[in-house]
Amino acid sequence: EQNVALIADKFAERNKLDVGSNIIIKEEKLKIIGIYEVMGEFSPETIFIPFKTAQRLFNIEGKVHFLDVTVDSIDNVQKTIDYINNTLSDGRIKAIKGMEEVDPTILLLNNIKRISKISMISSSIVAILIILSIMFINVRERAREIGILKAIGASNFNISTQFLIESISLCIIALILSIAITLAINQPLVDFIGEREKTEIIEKRQDMLTDEEIAELPEELKDMFGYTDLEKLKSMNLKITFFPQILIYAILLTFLLGIVGSIIPAYYISKLRPAEVLRFE
Repeated sequence: EQNVALIADKFAERNKLDVGSNIIIKEEKLKIIGIYEVMGEFSPETIFIPFKTAQRLFNIEGKVHFLDVTVDSIDNVQKTIDYINNTLSDGRIKAIKGMEEVDPTILLLNNIKRISKISMISSSIVAILIILSIMFINVRERAREIGILKAIGASNFNISTQFLIESISLCIIALILSIAITLAINQPLVDFIGEREKTEIIEKRQDMLTDEEIAELPEELKDMFGYTDLEKLKSMNLKITFFPQILIYAILLTFLLGIVGSIIPAYYISKLRPAEVLRFE
């Protein structure tokens, strides 16, 4: 049978449909022969119909724009994608894991999100290393002061607390400066990255199909593969929005860096004896 369809359970429930009911697609009646449970990224509006029927209804006989490939294990998904892309490497076919790789808007935001994560992790590591270096140099240069304080009875805890306060104060100053710099450069930086990513996405999308082939696509398929969104993507402007949670996280990270930055001074102070101060004089 050709005029048959599979529909989602939620779609069937919402429209009071059952096996044996009929639906109309492109002015043609299709009989429902099965109802499936919605899983994964399939939307409740996804309807499965025979391949030949789809080509006839959408006037694309002899053409294939989209194929679903099922693998035997989730571990083989990436291997299958790589195999398809390497075997059919003329650029006319591209294997993807999900529709988020097709939607140009989602793709743009995911790319910027990935860049932001890498930048945040890198900057945090650099900040920790800088603070540790500064505090270590600070302790070494103030060895005489530490020796005198210990000689007159100051405990390791009291001296370590002083360096902890200095470390946190240093981090707070750095936080204030970083917020000011972020406010000044964030929007221009996002605009630059956004334009670069948009250009790359648009060029890759246009390499997959020619303008003539895109024009021949039914509107439904243009929407599905994000071709109708390309013009919107070109004019899209990304705006930076600051949330209170971000400031809270920044403050917590500042105190964490301050504590980490005081670890080396605390260890050094606990080992230092007043008599050893002369070695640094």
